[in-house]
Amino acid sequence: MSLVLLAATVVSISFAWREAAARNRESIAHARESEARQRADQEAQQIASQATAIETVRDLAEKRAKETDYVAEFQANMLRGLDVERTGRAFHTQLRDAFRTELEHKRIGVGSDTRSRGESEINEQLAVFDQLLSRVSMPDVARKVLDEALLATAAKTLETLFADQPLIQARLHGAIGSAYRAIGLLDASAIHYRKSLEIRQHEFGDENIEVTKSMNELATVLFEKGDYPTAESLCRKALEIQHRLMGAEHLEIATTLQNLATLAIQTGEVSEAEGLYKKVLAMRGKLSGTENEDYGNVMNDLAGVVYTKGDLNQAELMFRELLAIRRKQPKQLPVADTLSGLAITLGAEGKIDEAEGFLREALEIQRDQLGIDDARVAATMSILASLLKKKGDLSEVESLNRGAWTFGANRSAIATRMLPTH
Repeated sequence: MSLVLLAATVVSISFAWREAAARNRESIAHARESEARQRADQEAQQIASQATAIETVRDLAEKRAKETDYVAEFQANMLRGLDVERTGRAFHTQLRDAFRTELEHKRIGVGSDTRSRGESEINEQLAVFDQLLSRVSMPDVARKVLDEALLATAAKTLETLFADQPLIQARLHGAIGSAYRAIGLLDASAIHYRKSLEIRQHEFGDENIEVTKSMNELATVLFEKGDYPTAESLCRKALEIQHRLMGAEHLEIATTLQNLATLAIQTGEVSEAEGLYKKVLAMRGKLSGTENEDYGNVMNDLAGVVYTKGDLNQAELMFRELLAIRRKQPKQLPVADTLSGLAITLGAEGKIDEAEGFLREALEIQRDQLGIDDARVAATMSILASLLKKKGDLSEVESLNRGAWTFGANRSAIATRMLPTH
């Protein structure tokens, strides 16, 4: 009996030991599982914290990149807005006002016998000042100041300020190129357009839309410099890339085709230019509508090509159609451009009285928008003088021609060729 009891006790103890061992293993497993969960939670928190930090850094980097982008775009727009004619007029006005102030405040005479100048004396001195200043080309003065004091300095600054941001450099080189082009310094313009193109090619390769934009910009200034073969080559290369990247129709493609049309006119390929302009007109009308400046510019150019080919009736219809569109924004320079084109066409058709009315309206808009000493105003004055001469009304011809010559843009010969000889 005692043996049986002993055996039972042994079995019981063995069972209890196994249960205890099992519980111990379970407890260890639970502990390990809990520890693993804690580690996982800690790692997850750490990862989340790191992700938040990375997100914050990325957001900050993106914010700074956008801020730099905004600054670069602001600077680019400031540079593109330069106008040498307007700046020259501002210089003239400020010099004259400063001289008048000096005359008004500086007393004349000796000792106690001093006095202020009278109004007639001031005006007499101002007349001498105006005569002396009329010998100076204020746009040339403005051009020199803008080059040396602004653009050359900006070009040097961007090389160091944006040394590690080549794409910002490319954008600003393009803006400086546009500014130099606007003030008539084409060699400097070409240098900066070329730098912009080279940077973008280095960063993107050739197969990129921004690269084709730079090609078109450089082609434009080379065209104005008279390098037609290189300008055409750049445009055709840009067009090939654009077709591969964007298909058959896109506003960038329209711009390139428009440049090629302008080149065709200059090289005497009038029929080719007409076909290209028609293609561009249809493309722009489809993609961006007809009531915008780009569409109007193409239509204006196409009407001019039709006029050159001798189809005066069709040219007149096109100018009238465009004028109806552009009159929705009255007193703007594009309206004056179309009025002038229509007037020249009507003059060639012998409709002198109607042509005169449109030219006078164009001249009024130009004087209002540009001032009296702008080259475009002078050109319109010269055309109007030729028109009045053909009409036999000589009362204004001399004063109009004198005004045109005064501001260095007499185009009577051109106007005469455009007007009827009978």
